[in-house]
Amino acid sequence: MTQAIAPGYTIRPQRPDEASSAAEFIVRVDEQLSGYSDFSEEDLRELDRHPRFNLATDSWIVAEAGEIVGYARLWEEDANGVFESFGLVDPDHAGRGIGAELLARQEARVQESALDKGRAVALRSFVHADDRRGRALFSAAGYQMVRRLYTMTISLAARLPPADAPNGITIRTAPLDEAPLVHELLEDVFAQHWGHVPMSFDEWGEMVLKRADVDPTLWFIAEAGPDPVGILVADVEGSRGWVSDLGIRSEWRRQGIARFMLLHCFAEFRRRGLAEAGLGVDAGNETGAVALYEAVGMSARKVYEAYEKSLEA
Repeated sequence: MTQAIAPGYTIRPQRPDEASSAAEFIVRVDEQLSGYSDFSEEDLRELDRHPRFNLATDSWIVAEAGEIVGYARLWEEDANGVFESFGLVDPDHAGRGIGAELLARQEARVQESALDKGRAVALRSFVHADDRRGRALFSAAGYQMVRRLYTMTISLAARLPPADAPNGITIRTAPLDEAPLVHELLEDVFAQHWGHVPMSFDEWGEMVLKRADVDPTLWFIAEAGPDPVGILVADVEGSRGWVSDLGIRSEWRRQGIARFMLLHCFAEFRRRGLAEAGLGVDAGNETGAVALYEAVGMSARKVYEAYEKSLEA
């Protein structure tokens, strides 16, 4: 059942068969706002499989004449009551209350959880830094900007720095049957990072291993002798290579291993004929990741801002 939010507009949950059209809308608005999108249908389908997401209650489509003009989704990021969300409004339909209605519905859904838990919970939402109206909406609603996140890219036609191997470090690919080791490494290297929420292997596998573009030939493990000390997980999105995760065990950091792994991956992307490489990074990353990426020639292509607010039942 749809419900009008303004003359000519309806709002309802996303249907299971609408992943493609919803992803197309997200990419189109991304490109309108910043000239670039790092989103894909597989990203949306991965979020569909999040263990604390329900498509019927945690997604919203705003439509006019059957066309999507607004979209939002929400998921409980961890069992401690931190919810994350994102939403977009077609710039041609801005200023008509769509963003405010989507935010109000997200807050109401989060407050239901606060009531169930008997305590306040937090909603954290991600907004394009170029989305002036979106940023103003969250500020006016009492949210605080808590973090910036960059999408960084590099042209693979550019000359890359030499990929010098640190002393005693080798890189190998991890076959699919080593998925438990890949998961273990990811949990270890990101344990102290902002926003990281531990996931069981089954939860991680349900989200990641069911992606249509999962490619173990782009899972790289750095080893010091027999010991795994770093992990890089990547995939291919059209003509772009995407580094989903890159991390080094804490006792092995600042030895050039991350740089070695990144350049090794870029070389593989180039060998496959890809035009560009990209990744997402927390601008406040404690390990100095942004400086590393800049040093190898990457630059920020798009900026997100994370806004957060505590909500009572």
